[in-house]
Amino acid sequence: MQLALVHESLTTLGGAERVLVELIAAFPGAPVYTLETRLRAPFLPPEKLTTSFLQGLPRVLRRSRAHLPLFPIAAETFDLSAYDVVVSSASGFAKGIVTRPGTLHICYCHSPTRFLWDAYHELLEEFPSGTIRRGLFQTLMHGLRLWDRAAARRVDLFLANSETTRAGIQKYYRREAAVLPPPLSQPLTPRAAQGESDPRRYFLFVSRLSPYKGVRVVLDTFNKLELPLVVVGEGREATTVRRLQGPTISFRGFVPDEELVALYAGARAVLFPSDDDFGLVPIEAMAQGTPVLALRRGGATETVVEGITGEFFDAPIEELLADCVRRFLENEGSYDRETIRAHAARFAAERFRQGIRAFVADAWNTWQRREVRIVSQSGFLR
Repeated sequence: MQLALVHESLTTLGGAERVLVELIAAFPGAPVYTLETRLRAPFLPPEKLTTSFLQGLPRVLRRSRAHLPLFPIAAETFDLSAYDVVVSSASGFAKGIVTRPGTLHICYCHSPTRFLWDAYHELLEEFPSGTIRRGLFQTLMHGLRLWDRAAARRVDLFLANSETTRAGIQKYYRREAAVLPPPLSQPLTPRAAQGESDPRRYFLFVSRLSPYKGVRVVLDTFNKLELPLVVVGEGREATTVRRLQGPTISFRGFVPDEELVALYAGARAVLFPSDDDFGLVPIEAMAQGTPVLALRRGGATETVVEGITGEFFDAPIEELLADCVRRFLENEGSYDRETIRAHAARFAAERFRQGIRAFVADAWNTWQRREVRIVSQSGFLR
C-alpha cells in the first residue's frame, strides 16, 4: 500500500501541525504534500516534502489574504496518482485534492472550514456595511463555500477529531464521520516532578493571537482582576493586543516546547476562552496536572471535567470569565494534579498512532473489496 499525507499550510507549529507530526510517526516514510511552508523542522525532511505553486509567490503576498482565492487551485494541482491511500489533514483546503478513482482518500478533519461557515459572520464584521470591500468579501466567501461543499464530496471517508467536528461535518457537508481525538504532542508528556514544590504564581494563555481565540476578553479581564497573566503565542492580532497589556501581563511570543512545558507546569490554571472544535491546549495543560478554565463550548466540553480538571464559563465576556477565575481561586486547593494527569493520559500519542493505523488498514481492506465488486459487476470478470 502506497500512502501519502496532505496538509494545509505549514506556517506555524499549532495543534494541526502537531497532529501532522504524529501522522508522520504513524506512517514513517510517507511523503508529505502541503500548500506552502515557512517551517524548518526535524520532523519534516525536505526530500519528503512537496509544496504547491503558492510557495513561489512573493512573501508579502503570502502573508496577506490576497492569495486566498488561489488555495483551491493549489490543492487541486498535486499529482497523487502514484498512491493507493491519501490521508489529508484538513481544516480548509487540503481535502480538495483530486485523486484517481482507485485511490482511497481519508480526511482527518480538524474542523469544517471555519471562516466559511460558523465564523463567517464574525469575520464579516471586520468590513463596514455598504462598502465595496464588504461586497467583494461576501462574493469571495460565497464562491469558496460552493467549492468547499464540492471538495467535501471528493473525500471517501471522514475522520473527525471530536464529536463537535463530527457534528459540523454532518451539518455543513452532509457526510458522516468516525471520531479519533488528536494526540498529545511528544514533547508535552507528563513530568510529575516539574513545578511540584514551587508555588504557582501566574495564569497562562496559549494561543494563536487571532480574533476568534478570545485573547481580548482574557486581557481585559486580567487587567481588571490585576492577577499575573503570561501570554504565549503569535498571530496577526499581536500588535493590536499588546496595546492592551497591563502591569500584571507579560507577552512571551513564540516559545519552544521545552519552555512551554515549564510554563504549563508552573501555572495556577490555563485559560481557554475560544470555541474550538477540539483544542490541544487543554490537553497539554492537563498533562502537566494544571487545571483549565474553559469556555463551555466546542471540544473543551469533551475534554475538561468540571470540578475535576477545570472550570467552565458560559460566554466569552469579562464578567463570566472573572467569575470563573474567582470560583477557581476558591476551590484551587481541591484540584489533584495526579488525577488531572491521569485524565490527560487518554490522549497519549501512541493511542492516536495505533488508532489511525488501524482505521486506515481497515478502510483500505474494505476499499479493496469494494473495488473488486465494482470490477466484477462491470462484466469484465466472468
